[in-house]
Amino acid sequence: MAHLCRRKSYTLLFYYYYYFKYMNLNKLKTLKKIFYKLIIFLYNTLLSSIIMANAKSLIGALCFITGLSILLQWILVWTGHFPVNESVPGYANYFNAFVLADFWLILNALLAGLFLWKENSKAVLFGIALGSAMVFFGLYAMLYDMITGLFFIFTAEELFGKFVTFYNIIIGLIFMIWFWLHNPNKFQFNS
Repeated sequence: MAHLCRRKSYTLLFYYYYYFKYMNLNKLKTLKKIFYKLIIFLYNTLLSSIIMANAKSLIGALCFITGLSILLQWILVWTGHFPVNESVPGYANYFNAFVLADFWLILNALLAGLFLWKENSKAVLFGIALGSAMVFFGLYAMLYDMITGLFFIFTAEELFGKFVTFYNIIIGLIFMIWFWLHNPNKFQFNS
């Protein structure tokens, strides 16, 4: 089973490698390098977790990857390496309005990963808060894209935005469900 996962992962890795290598991103060469390294990091972390068949390691790695990826995105925005283009009127203001909300996500992601790594039951609180915030953000971004028409534009920048939106929805749901199912103090209701 592990060899099938490894073969499929190698195929995806080569697809992303050639996609980024031959993609014409003249303005975003630095961003291209950073996301290429991020894909390799994701690949190595996720593959090792799948091979080890340890869901706790996978969830913990996803918590840290999520938090650090959001932090990296804002560092790139503030240093000018990730330009926020005005694809529709007001988009830059919409994008920049998420700074505090994203730092809430970063805080929850890093604390959920840390407490999960330490096997502390507080991981449940931060994991569910993280998942809920991610789903909220993903649904909000998806609806914004549908209303403004960005949902139906398939440039490289918009495809990246769609990836982030669906990542937030899917992984956020996974976080909420996984942390709830692994809650050591499930609520007890008296009849």
